[in-house]
Amino acid sequence: MSERTPERPRHPRDFEDDEDVRDLEAEGMLPNGLQPVDPRDVNPRREFVKLSRRVCLIERDDGAEATGFLVAPDLIFTTAHALMGTSGIFADPGHVTVKFDHFLWNKESGTRAMGDQCKLRRIPFSKPAQPDVVASSIKTDPKCRRRYDDNGLDYVLVRLDRPMGLAFLPYSHRLRGWNNCSRADVPAEGEVFVVQHPEGRLQKFAEGYIPADHSDHEFPHFFRYRTTSLNGSSGSPGGNGS
Repeated sequence: MSERTPERPRHPRDFEDDEDVRDLEAEGMLPNGLQPVDPRDVNPRREFVKLSRRVCLIERDDGAEATGFLVAPDLIFTTAHALMGTSGIFADPGHVTVKFDHFLWNKESGTRAMGDQCKLRRIPFSKPAQPDVVASSIKTDPKCRRRYDDNGLDYVLVRLDRPMGLAFLPYSHRLRGWNNCSRADVPAEGEVFVVQHPEGRLQKFAEGYIPADHSDHEFPHFFRYRTTSLNGSSGSPGGNGS
């Protein structure tokens, strides 16, 4: 007689596409403090959620998922470790898909938004194939053949194969646009809002805060904040709602 293995608690990713998650999202709250993103939300405290149309899911055929966001018509910003390669310094552009509008459009019916997607631009004639990296914490030669250094800040600015920021939103007359990071010098204090793709699933939203003692003496370029995130949230943009 075989012994039955106890059933483990269900995780949101186990029922992402069934009725259970629709009920949770209809209530406006998911486990772990994550909330479904609604780009039509007019609550002033969630002004930052409107930028969710510029946040993307980065899917890889040969690695884990991550989150990124547009900072120019054809440039996305994410973590460097999200695009680390297996055969080259960075991931093969042919194995990476960048997806936008990966969220529920209608909570009651569970209908997903009509999304859009693209690939990363490949450096011409690169072997192994390498993406067009504009800037990164990982220092390489222009064709990403040799790695020289890593300053530890874990970032990468990479070019897409088409300007998604200048594309019209599905079924809309509005352009997608991109995030203006020139105003990113706002003092680190108060609330923080993070739009993310936890576990590589539908886009979610988490609120958090920056503690009074937010500086890190070992890493002077960083500051600490507290919020909810899961694997796949690396590269998510954070803001103060304004």
